[in-house]
Amino acid sequence: MDRKRPLYLIRHGQTEWNLKGRLQGGKDSPLTALGLQQAQAAAASLRTKPPSMILASTLGRATKTAEIIANALDIPIEQDDRLGELRFGAAEGLSLAEIDRRWPDFRALRERDKWSVRWPDGECYADADARIVPCIKDALGPLLGRKTKDPLAVVGHETMNMILMGRLLDLEPPMVTRLGQPNHVVYRIEGQLVDHAHLGDDDLEWIPGMLQKRSEEIIHIAA
Repeated sequence: MDRKRPLYLIRHGQTEWNLKGRLQGGKDSPLTALGLQQAQAAAASLRTKPPSMILASTLGRATKTAEIIANALDIPIEQDDRLGELRFGAAEGLSLAEIDRRWPDFRALRERDKWSVRWPDGECYADADARIVPCIKDALGPLLGRKTKDPLAVVGHETMNMILMGRLLDLEPPMVTRLGQPNHVVYRIEGQLVDHAHLGDDDLEWIPGMLQKRSEEIIHIAA
C-alpha cells in the first residue's frame, strides 16, 4: 500500500468493564470518568499536528471517544463496523476468573496460539484479520494514499488496532499477538516507523521505534 499520510492509532478511553476486568468484544460499557479524560487528553495531545478526519469503530465506546476528539478538533468522523473489536463470543461480559471456571483449559490453549484459537462462539485473531483486510482495501487504504501530509486518525480497540498495525507494517502473526495498547497510549505510524506517546503529558513526547505490550514491556520493531 502506498501510504503518504501519518496515521494515529487511538484506543477508546477506559470503560466500566475495563475497570472491572470484564471482556467487552462486541458488547459495550460506558466510558468511566477517567475514560472521558483520556479522550479529552487525546484531543489536546493532537492539537499541534491534528488529523484531518477520524475513521472510527461503530461500537459505543469508540464512537464516544471519537466524538470527543472530533468536537475538540472540529474534524469529521466516518465509521466502519469492520474496525469493531475482536469478538469474544460467549465470554463477553465475563471476568477472567469466570472464564476459567466455565472453560478451565481454554485460556492456556489460546495462549499457545492466539492467532488460530477462537473464543467460544467468537473469533480468533485470524478471523479479525480477515475483517480488517477489506477495510484497509476499500476504506482506510484510499484515505492513507491521498497526496496530503495531514494525518489520519483511527479510533478503535486494542486488539483490532494491533491487527491493523500488523497489516500496515507487514508484521508476522506471532509479533502481532504480542502487541497491546493501553487506553492512555497513542501510536503514530509514518511509513515503516512507529512512535508512541502517553496521554496527559504536558509535553507530548513521541518515543520512536517501539511498541508497547500491556505488561509495559518495550518491543523494538522499527528504528
